[in-house]
Amino acid sequence: MLKKIIFAAFLFMVSVFLVLSSQNNKINEQGAELINQSFEESIALYATVRVLNGVISVAQGTELSPPGATITIGEILDPINDLVERFSLLVLISVASLGIQKILLNMINTDMFFYVFVFSLVMTNITFLLQRQFYYGYIFKTTAIIVFLNFSIPLMSISNNIVYDHFVKQTYDIQTLSKQIQTNADNLKQTTTKKPELKDERSLLEKVTDKIKDTISLQFYKDKLEDYKKFAKDTTGYIIDLFIVFMFKTIIFPIIFLFFLYQVIVLRIDRYNGFKDRYSDTIFR
Repeated sequence: MLKKIIFAAFLFMVSVFLVLSSQNNKINEQGAELINQSFEESIALYATVRVLNGVISVAQGTELSPPGATITIGEILDPINDLVERFSLLVLISVASLGIQKILLNMINTDMFFYVFVFSLVMTNITFLLQRQFYYGYIFKTTAIIVFLNFSIPLMSISNNIVYDHFVKQTYDIQTLSKQIQTNADNLKQTTTKKPELKDERSLLEKVTDKIKDTISLQFYKDKLEDYKKFAKDTTGYIIDLFIVFMFKTIIFPIIFLFFLYQVIVLRIDRYNGFKDRYSDTIFR
């Protein structure tokens, strides 16, 4: 009888703590703010990547035509364009994932879900006190699932942000990499439209002479080709870095976090059920 009273008191205190924690708007507000921030950041990056993809597509259609040769820029930019398209798909998946998190968080923050949450805790306590051993295991596990749903999204977003700020941002800063991608897209656009400079104040003969000199030296075409190669090299590094951080932040970490939280809150109930079955006569007596 004493063990039952102690267990009932413990269960009641845990229920009260969960209800008070659920009413803590700071956790939900912080989680919602972080998700919205990541959502907007992902949309902005997706727009930047699509602009980059468009600029690359335009550049791929251009050719360098020094005397005696034709260089197709598409041969240089094809690999980076494929990488950009694959990365844009990852960003789109990340946007969808964050959108789903926003929907779930909005559902959790409704009064209806809170009433269901409180009702499940009340039923768990009542079932235990009434010694309804047959129903108690099912109600307890259902309550554990509701508790998991109630706290998983806010805690996951807050933990994700802490890990990113302290361990990831120093190496893979999303905002810095996004700005570098935008800068590279602008540079590629300028490189594509750049033409040999001729001074208008010179005579026609001087202009023709300068053009012939530029053509013979091939310096303009060499510089332009180097610009394309530098763009491909730098942009590939930025895209790979963004690929790594987005894969970790929006897919890998949420899956790992939710998996372990589910293990702790829900699947451990099976062990409790085994414990209950073994000592049910003692607890429910």
